[in-house]
Amino acid sequence: LYGSDGTYTVQLVAISNYSCTDTVISDVVIFPLPKTLFYVDAVCDGLPSLFTDSTKINSGTITNFSWNFGDGTNSIEQNPEQQFLNAGTYFVELTTTSDKSCTTSYGENVKVYIAPIASFTVDNVCFQQSIAPVNNSISDEGQLTYEWVFGDGDTSTVTNPTHLYVNPLTYSLQLNILSSFGCAD
Repeated sequence: LYGSDGTYTVQLVAISNYSCTDTVISDVVIFPLPKTLFYVDAVCDGLPSLFTDSTKINSGTITNFSWNFGDGTNSIEQNPEQQFLNAGTYFVELTTTSDKSCTTSYGENVKVYIAPIASFTVDNVCFQQSIAPVNNSISDEGQLTYEWVFGDGDTSTVTNPTHLYVNPLTYSLQLNILSSFGCAD
């Protein structure tokens, strides 16, 4: 068993019981194993995971990529994109094969965060009365930050704001939320 790839000279000396000898010398080539590795960022549910192969090999080339995404699907692309159907943690494994049929694998857990859901209710009011929208947003993972866009140029970042409009019109009220994991709605 050789500790690393390379070319090694092997010598066999045969000695008979009459002290007759013969020698044969031959080179043995030990092919390198791929150093299989990949990178992927955690994503929010509904967004694809982008996998980047980072496999290295001392000599030769990588000829086969075999991905197992841990959800019953797979790919043979070098840098695949995978759309997981649900939030959760998936054990993803990449197996690479060199042009000399040497194979190694690498796996890691890949996180898909639960997407938050932006929701609010608000009552119509009379002129010179403030609106008080009720924030009903949901986040099962991470803390939320809020951006209210009142439709008149004003905004707010409080959870449940109040706002007084200066003109009696119909305004479009928008709530943007962002989780501490970067998931938005």
